[in-house]
Amino acid sequence: MRGMFEHAAGDPVRTDLWRICADRVLAPDGLLVSNFSEEVKVPYAEISDVYEDKWINIRPTTLVLKHPCRFGTKIVFMPYTRFTLAFWRDHPAAAFLRARIGT
Repeated sequence: MRGMFEHAAGDPVRTDLWRICADRVLAPDGLLVSNFSEEVKVPYAEISDVYEDKWINIRPTTLVLKHPCRFGTKIVFMPYTRFTLAFWRDHPAAAFLRARIGT
């Protein structure tokens, strides 16, 4: 599962999870989200839902938080892209996060 969140340069900690919105780090107990000047830890227990737009190839994915953090109650990110014709299937990054939060 580690390879799913591996950066293109091969760094196993930094991920392409929040490629456009913010820098991000996948931690064992949550996500570290940064806007390049501030960093916030979002525990998996604080994520209430994960939505993804399956009709767009880049699969914009939204994390809905139970309580607002410094960046609000929703965090939108673009997971890594991959070519697939099975657009109806969940993106592996979204499926991983749903499994972590138990939905």
